[in-house]
Amino acid sequence: METEESLYFYIDERTEEPAGPVIFDLLLNFYLKKDISDTTRVTESRENNWRSFSELINEDPNRLAQFNEVKDNLVNEQAAAKQAAEQKAAAKQVAKEQAAAKLAAKEQAAKEQAAVDKFNHEIKDARINYYIEARNFRKKISMLLVLATFLLIFFTLGLWFSLFKQNAKWEYRIVSPSDADFISILNDYGNDGWQLVSARRAINSNTASYECILKRKAK
Repeated sequence: METEESLYFYIDERTEEPAGPVIFDLLLNFYLKKDISDTTRVTESRENNWRSFSELINEDPNRLAQFNEVKDNLVNEQAAAKQAAEQKAAAKQVAKEQAAAKLAAKEQAAKEQAAVDKFNHEIKDARINYYIEARNFRKKISMLLVLATFLLIFFTLGLWFSLFKQNAKWEYRIVSPSDADFISILNDYGNDGWQLVSARRAINSNTASYECILKRKAK
């Protein structure tokens, strides 16, 4: 295996200029990171013997063994990192699904509570409307009863008045006041309880007067 004193130069493919010196482990790291390739020209600082990186690896069993070990370690590290990343992604997905499930449960609970609140509100509104309608119905019934009472009273009074009129007895008188005495004579008869039923103009050969029909309840 190479010692720490072994230093290497390589041709930077971007600038095509020599770069280094670097230790062998760093040179391997460059290769594994794809900063250099199998065809990159390298040389040991003590030799100044330029050849490809693959030739440098394969010409010395110790270098090849070190290369394979570092490569295997990197592969294992990458596999472990990939597994850790997959586990982290899986855990993140599980956490995301749990959060989504929790949010969905919360939204469902909110919907159910909203439905319960709506139902209670509708029940409350229905009760209020029932009370209002019942009160209005009672008011209407009361108004109808009052109206029916007034109609009954009015009908009773009308019936009584009709019967009274049918049973009433009247006496009649015909008078013929002159124009000059017309008002005073009617007032005198009115004071005695007489009512004017009709009046018409009556003209005699000598004077003009009225022919009036009067009535009053018989005594």
